[in-house]
Amino acid sequence: MALALLLVGCSPSEGPAGVFIQNDLDSSVRLTYIVDGAERSLADELHGDRVAPGERVEFMLDLYNEDGSNGCTRGEIVARTDEGVEVARIPPPACLGDVQPLSEWAIPSPSG
Repeated sequence: MALALLLVGCSPSEGPAGVFIQNDLDSSVRLTYIVDGAERSLADELHGDRVAPGERVEFMLDLYNEDGSNGCTRGEIVARTDEGVEVARIPPPACLGDVQPLSEWAIPSPSG
């Protein structure tokens, strides 16, 4: 039943069901979503553990905004390297159909 609802929600006639995250960084990242103090991995939703450089994925808002939000994120989307270093943080609101390049939200490397 949930799968059927998800497929209906992704219908091209209804437009995008989420926010697009574009990994335009030089390395693969792992994405998490932090809302109301809870951090959730997006690995299951993205059908894999990593988002490769150049890859664009869709973050499905309806799976995470249980409060019936207005089509925008309530929390932050966080990108980390395999080593756990945070490289980007997308603040709310990111809304349906938005394309969010990680480089726009990159966290500067500490200068040595």
